[in-house]
Amino acid sequence: MAINNGTMNSIAVWWDKQDDLKVHLDVNIWHTKESKNNYLEFGLKITNYKKIDKLHIYIPYDIDIDDIEDKAGLLSSEPSLTKAMFNENLDVTPPSGSFSTVKFHDETIDNFLYCKLDKENDINIKDQIVTLEINKNNKKNINTIYYRFRINKLESIFTESDENYILLDGLFKKNGFLEVNINSVRKLPSSVVDKLSDIKFTSMNLFLMTNNFTNFIFKSEEVKKSRILENHIWEEYLSKENAKDINKIIAYHWKRENFEDYNLFVKISYITKSNLLIGLMILSILSLGAISGVFGNYITKKWCNDFNDMSMVKKTKDINSTIPIIKGDKNETN
Repeated sequence: MAINNGTMNSIAVWWDKQDDLKVHLDVNIWHTKESKNNYLEFGLKITNYKKIDKLHIYIPYDIDIDDIEDKAGLLSSEPSLTKAMFNENLDVTPPSGSFSTVKFHDETIDNFLYCKLDKENDINIKDQIVTLEINKNNKKNINTIYYRFRINKLESIFTESDENYILLDGLFKKNGFLEVNINSVRKLPSSVVDKLSDIKFTSMNLFLMTNNFTNFIFKSEEVKKSRILENHIWEEYLSKENAKDINKIIAYHWKRENFEDYNLFVKISYITKSNLLIGLMILSILSLGAISGVFGNYITKKWCNDFNDMSMVKKTKDINSTIPIIKGDKNETN
């Protein structure tokens, strides 16, 4: 991701060091050229969460509290969404206060608590750092908590490139670059780098949501898997604007385990849709047709005139060649 200066463009996540703390990270990036509602979404699953008081996320662009939207509350009230998100058979208990329990049928998977964020009490934003106050007001014997929230603002993550020199490609096809950096010390302010010592994630799932008009030209890491989002499941979870295009949205999935930092770079091409461009294209075609018609009529008329002139000359020559030449008699006198 890119900050305004184009270099300090990494996300950072950190917490107070604890040896037995485990943090799994989910990152979802929604980016389509048709929608203005592109966003960045985080999921944080924290095991032994009561041992820390705060968790911090540095965002490489300016945001405010109104840009943040809790999604754990919706997930806890819609079990079908949770099943689709984790691709497991499970049950979700009705919310009780800020918490809701997710119980997996597979006993080898640890259960966890959804925790709904209260903007007034649980979130603080300063100097592009989002600080989550860990909610410990839960008496259930479950050691893992899961936060899910969306930042409804996505800046400088995608850089468009004007590389098409063919007229039609330039109008309807664009190239661009997508860069995702997490805890990349070379692309973070020094004040943030100092806080990342010994920070390590147990695992991460990264998803890029984009439409089916997008093609990968280059990717620094191969996609683990991809799928089309199911309309009947995800429509409510998405923003209204994005839900309109859900039938053509593909989720590309990358995965990493036991890591300290992460970098992904992809170059993509995509087809753009614009009513203005389509209108201009139609107008251009009609104009070319009209010009071709006028030019064709001119050429035809000129050819006919030239042909008629040539025919007249030929006929004149033919007539002249048939008229006898009368010569006078030598003995004839006036």
